[in-house]
Amino acid sequence: MKKIETLIIKSFFWILIPCIFFFLFWWVSSSLTIYNIIPVSENQIAFSALTGLFIGICLVLFTNKILLFRFYSIRYFFLIPIYLFCSTISFGIMMGFPLGNIILGVIAGFYIGRRIKYTKFNPQSIFRKTSIFTAFVSGCWVLLISILAVGDGKVLLFLTSNSQLTEKMIIGPIGITLVILVSLIFGVFQFYLTRFACRFSFKI
Repeated sequence: MKKIETLIIKSFFWILIPCIFFFLFWWVSSSLTIYNIIPVSENQIAFSALTGLFIGICLVLFTNKILLFRFYSIRYFFLIPIYLFCSTISFGIMMGFPLGNIILGVIAGFYIGRRIKYTKFNPQSIFRKTSIFTAFVSGCWVLLISILAVGDGKVLLFLTSNSQLTEKMIIGPIGITLVILVSLIFGVFQFYLTRFACRFSFKI
């Protein structure tokens, strides 16, 4: 493994793992009060998030050598939930804007390309499966935000005011068709972008 690649991977650990624990502790603590399970104050939520951040930093500090050694052999059983969690974080932070998931798909493609280069598996089959997975996840998020957007009163008012479409047409077959079409287009775009990242990282 090249020195620059090792440095990138270590930097990736120091960013990803603390952030995952930060958001995990934050969401869990805030969900307790949102769903009226246990009353949690804002200060307690902040303390919980910082605790998660500290745990993440300690985890990287004590396991970074093991993580580096096993970086390209981590089981998909762990990788898939991590990807989905990061995808959810991206969706929440960017309020449904898909740029975060586009970048996440590229990162996944780049990782798989390097992983296959070292493990010597059949690249094209893995590249295709990875691209389908990222395309499906991103497409589902776009579908969700599109449905929410169509159901939003302000969006409906904007569309009806700036087009010849009526509210019934937007909510009806035309709106449904457009939502599905946009989701499919975005999914296809994500598929080819992830596959390109896979092939590019495999070759370098």
